[in-house]
Amino acid sequence: MSRFYSLLLVTVLLFATLPVHAASDLPWDEEARLLMHIAYLASDAREGRGIGTDGLEASATYIENRFAEDGLEPLFDNSYSQSFTVGWGATILPNTYIANANDSLGSGDSFRPAGFSTTAVAVKPVVFAGYGITADEYDYDDYADLDATDKIVIVFTGEPRRDDPDALFSGDYDTDHATLRTKAINAKMHGAAGLLIIPSPAEADSLPELRAKEPYRDSGIPVAFVTRAAAAKLFPRLGLDKLYRSMELNQAPRSQTLGDDTLTLAVELQRNEIPVRNVGAMIPGDDRVLIFGAHYDHLGYGQSGSRVPGVHEIHNGADDNASGVSVLLELARVLTMNPPGPTILFVAFTGEEAGLVGSSYFVNNPPLSLDLANLMVNFDMVGRMQNNTLTVYGVESADGLRELATEAGRDVPVELALTGGGYGASDQTSFYTHGLPVLHFLTSLHGDYHRPEDDIAEINGDGLVRVLQYAVSLAETFAGHRDELVYQAAEEPNAEGRHTKRRVAMGTIPDFTQPDSLSGFRLQGVRPGTPADEAGLQAMDIVIAIDDVLIDNIYDLTYAMGKYEPGDEVTIRYRRGSDEFETRLTFAEASGRGHGG
Repeated sequence: MSRFYSLLLVTVLLFATLPVHAASDLPWDEEARLLMHIAYLASDAREGRGIGTDGLEASATYIENRFAEDGLEPLFDNSYSQSFTVGWGATILPNTYIANANDSLGSGDSFRPAGFSTTAVAVKPVVFAGYGITADEYDYDDYADLDATDKIVIVFTGEPRRDDPDALFSGDYDTDHATLRTKAINAKMHGAAGLLIIPSPAEADSLPELRAKEPYRDSGIPVAFVTRAAAAKLFPRLGLDKLYRSMELNQAPRSQTLGDDTLTLAVELQRNEIPVRNVGAMIPGDDRVLIFGAHYDHLGYGQSGSRVPGVHEIHNGADDNASGVSVLLELARVLTMNPPGPTILFVAFTGEEAGLVGSSYFVNNPPLSLDLANLMVNFDMVGRMQNNTLTVYGVESADGLRELATEAGRDVPVELALTGGGYGASDQTSFYTHGLPVLHFLTSLHGDYHRPEDDIAEINGDGLVRVLQYAVSLAETFAGHRDELVYQAAEEPNAEGRHTKRRVAMGTIPDFTQPDSLSGFRLQGVRPGTPADEAGLQAMDIVIAIDDVLIDNIYDLTYAMGKYEPGDEVTIRYRRGSDEFETRLTFAEASGRGHGG
């Protein structure tokens, strides 16, 4: 008999009679308790805890019963449930189209609104934002040098990833930054008026279907999908294939504006609604408020977000996020037996997979004023610990939070990876945007993410115990600190700085007739007495690198030159005929709005 099933058997006998223990000395059967919660929530009988399934409602009842049995107080007006409705399915109505001076399209195989789009009409200029990703942990931001405010943003599906194990976003699976929901959230965070999503050239040029039974949440901006072929007609000067090659070659953003011409993006959807509920409990305490949360929904039989779209198969979501709920439940039980002092809320959110639905509803309809809250801690995917490491995101969301998180881990047998601000593709974002410091616990990403294979057999039970130990220690450490955690808002992109930085020039004349198949930046000519002339460059030379930036086309050249100030000296690599050369060039200050370098 496996260790896992042995643990489940002893849990049946020991579930209700456990003594109080400190964070560093949890009961020897705590692993079995944690696994038992996952076994229930991630059972096939729970139907993947998808919105609209009986399994989601059964899971909510299970969580509610555990809170009640462990003696926690109801959080919502003498109830453990916070009920509301969520959009369920979507029907495209006639006033849905896209148009500019070049072309227009109605909804069909080339243009289709996303189910999570808002119903609205946006008539705005257009910008291209690469993959639409802001990822502090990779030091990658498609919006860093782009003002997306009040613009319609175009992005690729997926994320920049290469086979090279040292590359950004490398690995066998996508991160959360690749999800459509995250791209829409990020665009909205950067002030976008609308979002167009285009299939990456690495993918088939087709669009996802709208589903009649799908928990679509209104994203707050109009969002639609356009094929690459249709986008090429709408934006003939954009050069999607070149931009894609540039990003892949250098693993760096190639974001840009498309001028002042406007695009009309009109979306009209009709939605039905379905009832759902958050489940919450509390331990009353002093005037400090600490919130712990985890989402209990998942993808049902393969709702939007599944990495095997079109496959009707139960997605049990053992790690995502039965693991987080199991830690939440056991944390509530342990702290109830020995309250540390602050008022502590425990909330199991619904609809996270549909776009942070439950947590967004909670912060807009809180059971007590969130002005009283000091910190929110989110558990999402904490069941597959590797190398004894727990990643804790959000330590930069408040002054003093990194120190608090570090102190909490001193006596816990786990390696902490502390990183990041408050934004992310999970429920802590709802609280951070409301002005609350946050932390997000994550053990590891894996290839079973959002796939039917995310099942209990892969859960690291011992690692779950260590996550629980750290969570208990964090609550106790928080209780012992009276220093205020001072909220730190994420820095907005410095649009002003982009416009005031001095532009550089080389003195080259670009060859706009070069074919798309030509890799590099071919020169039609060189102006006399300019830096390019002094460096020895000539007409028909093909620039292939500036310092460490490889040049595939004019987009790469523009990006590379944007890194420098007048007077900076660089190494230029170029081809002349079949030979390759290097030269040194000192940039001059650009005198006007000329094209090229």
